[in-house]
Amino acid sequence: VEPTKIEVKDTVVSYSKTIVPLLTTQCNLSGCHEGGSPDGDFTAYAGVKEKANGGSLYNRVVTLKDMPKAGFTLTDQERAYFAQWINQGALNN
Repeated sequence: VEPTKIEVKDTVVSYSKTIVPLLTTQCNLSGCHEGGSPDGDFTAYAGVKEKANGGSLYNRVVTLKDMPKAGFTLTDQERAYFAQWINQGALNN
């Protein structure tokens, strides 16, 4: 039985309420996208926005699904939130 999916295409995805908690538990970790990371600092909006604007965040999280690494994972629903947030302009909302 597949879990019920929440339709997000008409939902405004909030950076502060939806994306930041996912980044905090899955990405802003030691050796990953912590402060000062050469692979992208996801502890602040500017670092996340840079990767979103450049296309690598969408590519790695949504298309390739090879992020996050280090034994962490995102559900398809969480990946849909990232996709929708990026498609909505990756706003700091």
